[in-house]
Amino acid sequence: MSGSPAGGTPRRRLGRLSTPGGIFLVAALLLCGLPVTSAIRDPDFWWHLRSGQIILDNHALLSTDPYTYTATGHHWTMHEWLTEVMFAGLNHLGGLALIVMSQQLSDFNTEYGKALVRNSAQQLLLAQNPQEIPFIAETVELSEREAAELGRLKTIKGRHAQMLWLNGARGHGKVTLRVGPTEYWAFTSDGLV
Repeated sequence: MSGSPAGGTPRRRLGRLSTPGGIFLVAALLLCGLPVTSAIRDPDFWWHLRSGQIILDNHALLSTDPYTYTATGHHWTMHEWLTEVMFAGLNHLGGLALIVMSQQLSDFNTEYGKALVRNSAQQLLLAQNPQEIPFIAETVELSEREAAELGRLKTIKGRHAQMLWLNGARGHGKVTLRVGPTEYWAFTSDGLV
């Protein structure tokens, strides 16, 4: 056995992204990244990102705080290491746009976050936790009809995800993205289907 995950070699999986579904998925992800025009304002974000980069470079967690010059060598328990590694990996793969796209929408519940969401030209909203819908409706100024549509979206694991595509003054619509095994493997943390 070659040890390759289901779906074949990376070249074969990448080739499958040239299918109509793969092209749509890549285009949708790129469109989501276009509105990222503002700097991230949370000052803690940058040391989280750098810590993740150090972890990935050294293949080990940090045991001492490398940032605090007044307590050099002080023991540090990295309780957010997984998020930091995720930020560093996403930044390496697609820059800050990919990090912003990866966050739950309520993570934008700040003055700057709401401005970023409101100023985006388009939004692709997947099925949401019902508790998130009021925040989303207020932030992106959904009509009652659009909020109700968002609440009815379904995702069937390994098969398809429905999205509400909001395209400014040009309108909106429900899109069903059918996912093949390669796309499912590439864009989820569930591994193999």
